[in-house]
Amino acid sequence: MITHPLEEKQFSDLPLREKLKNNLFKDGLIKTMVSSVNDPSLKESFRNELNHLLDNRIDIFDNELLIGYLYEDEDKIEDLILPSIRRAWASVFIQPPSLFSFHSDDQYNRRGELFQLLWNVDEFIDYLLEILPKVKDTLKDFEFLDKTAQTLELIVQNYINSLIDKCTTKRGDELLIEIRDLKIKKTLC
Repeated sequence: MITHPLEEKQFSDLPLREKLKNNLFKDGLIKTMVSSVNDPSLKESFRNELNHLLDNRIDIFDNELLIGYLYEDEDKIEDLILPSIRRAWASVFIQPPSLFSFHSDDQYNRRGELFQLLWNVDEFIDYLLEILPKVKDTLKDFEFLDKTAQTLELIVQNYINSLIDKCTTKRGDELLIEIRDLKIKKTLC
C-alpha cells in the first residue's frame, strides 16, 4: 500500500515513545541532557540514570497521565518529563540545598551524603505518577504562566523537599544507620 506523502507523520509529530525507538534520537537526547554537567563522574552518573530510565522505564511514556497536554495550548507533558528528571537530579547532585553545604561539622556532611543517597529516579517517577492526577488543573486560572512547566517545577520541588525532610529528621546513630542501609541497598541493585 502506497501512502500519500501528506499522510505520513513527521518525526517531530511522533509521540516521544516512538522517537525514543530511534537510537540516533535517543543518543542525541542523552548527549544533550548530560552536556551541561561539567564533572565527569556526575556526567557519567546522570548518563547511567537516563539509560536506566530509557531502557527499563520506557513504559512511563505509555501512561495516559504523561501523554498529550496537561493544559490546552501548552507543551506536551511527555516532552517535559525528562527535563523535570534532570532538574530534580541536579537539585540533588549539582546544586544541593545550602542546608547540605559541607561544613566542618560531620553531622552536616552526613546529612548531605544521606540526601544524595536518597535520590532514586524510579521513586521520583513513581511520585510523579502518583501526584500528577492530584495537581492537574490546579493552575488553570493563571493565564500568564506556563502552567505545565510550573506544575512540573512544583512537583520537583516538593519531591526534593521530601528528601530534605527525611534528612533533617535523622539524628546521630539513626543517620549513620540510614546511610549504611542505603549504601548496601544501592550496592545490591
